[in-house]
Amino acid sequence: MLGRVLLTQEFAERLRGSNVVVNAVHPDLIKNKGLLQDVRGPSRWLTNTFGKPAEEAAATPVWLATSPETAAVTGKLWAKRKELPTPGMGSDLAARKRLWVECTRLAKIL
Repeated sequence: MLGRVLLTQEFAERLRGSNVVVNAVHPDLIKNKGLLQDVRGPSRWLTNTFGKPAEEAAATPVWLATSPETAAVTGKLWAKRKELPTPGMGSDLAARKRLWVECTRLAKIL
C-alpha cells in the first residue's frame, strides 16, 4: 500500500501541469468469477466469503475516472469514494524519491 501511495504521489508531481491526474485506489476483494478457479483453501474461501461482486468493487475506480468532482484531484488515495489520509511514511519525500529511482532502475533491467 505504501509503495502505491508513494508512486502515485511521484507520478502526480511529475505530471503536474499536464492535465493528467493520477490517483490510487485501495483494492477490494472480488468474489470468485473464475480467476481463482485453481486456488484452494483459505484464499479462495476468504475471497468468496468477504469479496464483493466485480461491479461493486469497480465502483470507486470508475467514479474516480469519470466524476467531474474528481477531475482535477491528483496524487491521492481513495476507498469507497472517499479520500483516505496518507498512511505512515506516505508523506516522506525522500522515501518517495528513493522508490522512484529504484523502480526506474529495475525497469531498465527488464
